[in-house]
Amino acid sequence: MAQVIQLQEHRDNYAGEMIRHLLNQIDELNRKVSGLELQLYRRMPVKSSIWINLREGVTQVILDNVSHCAAEGNYTYIFFDDGKKILASLTLKAIESMFSDNRFVRVHKSYLVNKHKIATISSSDDNSVQLLNNIEIPVSRRRRSTVKTLCR
Repeated sequence: MAQVIQLQEHRDNYAGEMIRHLLNQIDELNRKVSGLELQLYRRMPVKSSIWINLREGVTQVILDNVSHCAAEGNYTYIFFDDGKKILASLTLKAIESMFSDNRFVRVHKSYLVNKHKIATISSSDDNSVQLLNNIEIPVSRRRRSTVKTLCR
């Protein structure tokens, strides 16, 4: 009887060790997969332009030239560094998803800003950002901390 109990204990110990070993192997594989995902993400090309349908036809928008976007109901004005603007028949949410890289930050319900075009964040009450072209854009209370974090 004592040998049976010893065999059962040995079997239980061995099973526990095997489970721990397998869990360690799974953790190691997860770390390797995460590292590979990060490497792939870093190698993904960044969008440099998108195509947008306008009333006049389709136009190419070079993202580096966009300073900000402003919602106007179900339409969105896209403003460029040179002062030009176009009216797209898309919501700001749709434009935001098209500008999917991390260059743009939603600062307000009605505004999307190219974070590389932000000159200053208002220091007094953090309720606006000033762009390099001296345009002031309001920042909603809900998005202040996000704007500060993303623009560092």
